Amino acid sequence: MLSGEWSVLEKGAPCIVLAIEKRVYAEAGEAKEYYVKLKDFGVETKASVEGVKISFEKDSEKLLFTKHAVETALKYVQAKGLIIKKFSLETSSDISVVEFNGKKMKVGFGSSAAAVVAIIGAVLKLHNIGIETEQAKEKLFKLAIMAHFYAQGKIGSGFDVAASTFGGALYYKRFDAEWLENEIRKKPIVEMAEWKWPALEHRNILLPENFNLMIGFTGKSASTPELVKKVREFKKEKNAEYNGIIEAIKAVTEQLVSALEESNEKKILNLIEENAGLLKRLSDESGVELEIAEHRKMSEIASRLGAAAKFSGAGGGDCSVGICFDSGIKEKVTNEWRKNGLIPVDAEIAKEGVRTL
Repeated sequence: MLSGEWSVLEKGAPCIVLAIEKRVYAEAGEAKEYYVKLKDFGVETKASVEGVKISFEKDSEKLLFTKHAVETALKYVQAKGLIIKKFSLETSSDISVVEFNGKKMKVGFGSSAAAVVAIIGAVLKLHNIGIETEQAKEKLFKLAIMAHFYAQGKIGSGFDVAASTFGGALYYKRFDAEWLENEIRKKPIVEMAEWKWPALEHRNILLPENFNLMIGFTGKSASTPELVKKVREFKKEKNAEYNGIIEAIKAVTEQLVSALEESNEKKILNLIEENAGLLKRLSDESGVELEIAEHRKMSEIASRLGAAAKFSGAGGGDCSVGICFDSGIKEKVTNEWRKNGLIPVDAEIAKEGVRTL
């Protein structure tokens, strides 16, 4: 996420998200019995399906997102009047793993969202339901939103699902979560996938030609559900302070969309720094450590060398995102991050979202 952290959870507030060229692959093929293999997690198990519900012979919490993705896809297949085929499902990924202090750590790149999109896409494709036209992607996106929303305990904005589906740089506004919960109980899944959802908005935006992306890993993983819970407490106890910060982040994000589309480099860097300041304020005033020392260090180094950086996503660890408009500056910043024990992650912006191979 380039801008709009935390504010995107509120109705009508946008974020800017960049799809990263790190992919999750899912393959579903006809088989004599149901079988699931998640290569990245070392999980392999036979499964059974009753109606549209899947159960696993060897259950694991690592199968939670797979379960919701498969069941959502099967519900849609069944609603379309198609016969559900028995299948084997295999997933793998090239999601970044870095070595930090002698141990391997996964970089927080929204791989659960990418996996949900890929799995639903693979199951639909197996049943001859297309996923590559714009209209088909929109349906896939909504199915993936429903699966991911429930797998994640009804939190999250779905921005990572949008990035995984559509690719590129996106302007995104979250769906109305309360509306989704009410409608999902009443409406058939085909209607849910094909309807226009209130509040939900997304469109691709053009980035300046010389836009250079930098990603730095703090070396610490964070639990988004835990952070959301704590920030919700701050919102409840100090609503005026919370709303003031959220409105300011929202305004910065809207300005940043215009600055990006106009290739106004100076304004872009200033707005990223302003956003970083507002996120620090949210961190300080809530008492929830969203911006950690490693994030601050990355921001300071970037600013000193002619770039701008801030934490990306919920905070508390994981990654910072930085930008500049000169490859020489990018090299200086990432070298300086490395010298300070911060880990630059090689990643390009993905031009495409979901696709078949």
